[in-house]
Amino acid sequence: MSTSTSEVAGGSAYELDGVGKVYGAGRGEAPFAALQDVSVRIPAGAFTTVVGPSGSGKSTLLALLGLLDQPSSGCVTIAGRATDRMREKDRCVMRARQLAFVFQAFHLMPHRTVLDNVMLGGLYRGLDRSQRRDQAWAQLARVGLTAKAANRAATLSGGERQRIAIARSLLGSPQILLCDEPTGNLDTTNGTAVVSLLTELSDSGLTVVLVTHDEHIAAMGDHRLSVLDGRVSGDGCG
Repeated sequence: MSTSTSEVAGGSAYELDGVGKVYGAGRGEAPFAALQDVSVRIPAGAFTTVVGPSGSGKSTLLALLGLLDQPSSGCVTIAGRATDRMREKDRCVMRARQLAFVFQAFHLMPHRTVLDNVMLGGLYRGLDRSQRRDQAWAQLARVGLTAKAANRAATLSGGERQRIAIARSLLGSPQILLCDEPTGNLDTTNGTAVVSLLTELSDSGLTVVLVTHDEHIAAMGDHRLSVLDGRVSGDGCG
């Protein structure tokens, strides 16, 4: 059973306790610590930015937050549920029902319509076609692009494509939106517009975590974490 936004409001979306991630250990390679002893709380319903240079460990952190990878040590707790001993099946269910992702690349089907692309976001969450269509229209209105519903995705600007990707991610009402460099392929104007949209989503109760290397973008969040050489500092760190 998924946890609603209201159930975790005012609490923690994430609590990381002594989390580390080591690659290469036990495979005849020199071990590399991508993350080291991370203890941090990310509040529910807030807009948290994660900033750091390339290779600092921020993408590894996002993969752990998204249940795309597992830590080598420590525990990641999501909305009060510890995931360290969770079965893979249960991890998949949590990822499908509670988490959503937006990436630097838009991952749209260029020759399908905007509406079709947004509807695809409901397949993973088990929505039927009627639900997918109704929610797709609602999310297109939310991002201000209902007028482009019948257009092919290939005809949209970069900023519009990212807004479509965000609309797609919101089908099924996830509680947490994880964004990996969502402004990386955009100019400053479109990048700022996308972050403003994410701020509005956070203001409505959605937990937003955005990874970036851009200090200007990082400053737009409610909370900020800095990652350097596998160590995390900033708001909510223990």
